[in-house]
Amino acid sequence: MHLQNIGMSINGTSATSTVSVGGTIKITPRIWYNSILWDPRAAVNPKMVVVVDSDLAFDSVQPQMTANLFTVNPTPTVIPNYKGNVGKTAYEFELTGLTFPGSTVPGYGNYTQNRIDHLNFSFKPTAGMDGGPHEIKVILSWDNNTTAASSAAPGVIYSSDTADYLDPYDANNNGNTTDRLSTITYNYTFVPPQAMVLGKKVKLSTDSVYQTSIKADKGDILDYQVRVWNNTNDPVENLHVIDVFPYANDKFIVKDGSGNYLDRDSKIYPKAISGVTANNSKFDIYYSTDAPSATIEGNIGATWLPAASITDWSAVTMFKADLKSGQSITAGEEVLFNYKVEMPDTKDNLAADTANNSVASWRGNNVDGANEFTDSKVGTHKYNIATHAFYDLNNNGVYDSTDLNIANRPYILVKLDATGNETVVESGTTDSNGNISFTNKLSNEGNYKLYVENLTSDSFASPNVASSATVIGNDFTSFTTKASVIKSGQTPIPNTPWSTVDISLTRDNPSAIKNLGLKTDFYNLTVKHIKDEDGSNLVADVVTREPRDTAYTTAAITTDPNFEVDTANLPANANGSYTADTTVTYHYIRRNAGDVTVHHYETGKTDELYAVSATATPAAEVLSGARQMGKPYQTYRRDVSTAGSYPIPHYHLVGTPTGPASGTFDATAKTVTYFYERNDAPDVTIKYVDIDTGANLTRPESLGSSVMINTPTVLSGTNKRGTCMEQQCTSCRQL
Repeated sequence: MHLQNIGMSINGTSATSTVSVGGTIKITPRIWYNSILWDPRAAVNPKMVVVVDSDLAFDSVQPQMTANLFTVNPTPTVIPNYKGNVGKTAYEFELTGLTFPGSTVPGYGNYTQNRIDHLNFSFKPTAGMDGGPHEIKVILSWDNNTTAASSAAPGVIYSSDTADYLDPYDANNNGNTTDRLSTITYNYTFVPPQAMVLGKKVKLSTDSVYQTSIKADKGDILDYQVRVWNNTNDPVENLHVIDVFPYANDKFIVKDGSGNYLDRDSKIYPKAISGVTANNSKFDIYYSTDAPSATIEGNIGATWLPAASITDWSAVTMFKADLKSGQSITAGEEVLFNYKVEMPDTKDNLAADTANNSVASWRGNNVDGANEFTDSKVGTHKYNIATHAFYDLNNNGVYDSTDLNIANRPYILVKLDATGNETVVESGTTDSNGNISFTNKLSNEGNYKLYVENLTSDSFASPNVASSATVIGNDFTSFTTKASVIKSGQTPIPNTPWSTVDISLTRDNPSAIKNLGLKTDFYNLTVKHIKDEDGSNLVADVVTREPRDTAYTTAAITTDPNFEVDTANLPANANGSYTADTTVTYHYIRRNAGDVTVHHYETGKTDELYAVSATATPAAEVLSGARQMGKPYQTYRRDVSTAGSYPIPHYHLVGTPTGPASGTFDATAKTVTYFYERNDAPDVTIKYVDIDTGANLTRPESLGSSVMINTPTVLSGTNKRGTCMEQQCTSCRQL
């Protein structure tokens, strides 16, 4: 495949190559494909790289697909100072899924001939662009290319470009600039407006070229330059310039065409470290530490101080420059204002966050006629290291679905200074999926080293396969000895082996993927929880499989409502290491429950009636709750024999018992009360007769009574079974 140039247009016409501020440049490269394949062949890491001057702002990309062999990500990766070329910005567009189709008919290859897909890129020049000729380069890049002019090698896609095919930028990052890609160059000329031109650019203090937008790291010193250029034929007097530094929830300095102050949307807030210098003395320069206003009038009305009154430059929020009375900017004259700021820590910022550094100017008191340069931006590099740690169980050297993620494994990331001294950046453990990510944790480029603690039996995966865009392999290169984190509870803390890998992050390549593949022996740990009363399981066995020398801890179940661990029979191997298949057994006994107390009372009384035998003293029954938690209980009436029990003589049950007569032992003590009445006995008739005549004798009705009767006395037996009867002149006998 290769690129073909379908043309360039300026403001919709291809008849000119000249553009000014407000114009639009549209370029249309297309990809041409040709292949005969049995099987589909994917391009590895395919992308379109558009390299432009930093003063040319990206506007949009519009796909125009015919072959439909890929989808394009409309949000490019922006790389300032591309590959060390200061002033050149690259926009990288991913071509997702770019694949040459394979055969669709058995026995025949798929012939892809003269198939094409277009991409239309639009850019707009900013006022900061220098007048004169400029160029745009478009590079089609992919990793599985070759240095050969043609190739039928498996897996290779070669460049069919016969003109501009070398890779001078190393766009595919393989360290080779002689492999063949495909490039198109578009040329245009920028003509600055015939007006007072206001602009603002920035550079790192270590660079030599000012740019409209750059990226910077924490601690970088940024050198801003505000440019006022009289590109007219007449002198300009009574000019004012104001520069409001980025702040949270900031607004543009000047109203838009509808009279509104739009959000400037800064998310990064550099702080000034110096005052403003100018290339001539025609302006008075002042500073303010007031909070910026949401209107230009409010900012003009702030408290303004000369440089001599500023003691803390980081407190300065804006500066203004007033052209002195009697001074003018002559035709063609250029005035430059320079000041320095320091980049804050940006590790918590998103990749798209910027410091939006606009500047405004106006003549006399005509603030309604003010204009604003809004294109100057400073972004940040988002440094990241991503690692996946795994055990290569099938010994193929790469991670796949059969392998085991290494979770909760300690790691330490350090940054190395120029002499190799280490400073800890972060330490932690791998997540449950074996991953480590340093997203939003790194602020600067540099040399780093990542340590991951190993078990003593760990070794690197074999075969040792390096990771790639599609393969998770092993990128760690050596072991070193450091104090253990896994065994930090031991005294003294032992040293253990740690896998190590060196990582270099640069502004051009701010991300790295370094995976860790290990191998070791594995053993099973089975944890049992057994009920001693019948040998059954309290819960199902828990079986885990871990690498050799992995420490394990187990614990008894404490949440079961009915059982508790037998503390007199705890397992000796409750904690240990995976050195062989191991079984840990916990034994459980029932918890103690509340007693159930059973009373047997005669109705209306509280004397106990029930005795366990004829000779025992009546007392309450107590069903002991000792080791009975969760078991059922049953109480019984005792006026009848139950399972051979001794019955209460002469009584019968009445009503229903109070309390739960049956149920389950729990933590609460319970009381059950049965009530009884005496059984009826036959009445007893007592006769007093003359033994000679058989006639009833006359006698007092009762002892001491003066009432005389001569009828027999009847003693009622109702509810009297088993009680004593008494009558004068008789002995006590039971009814």
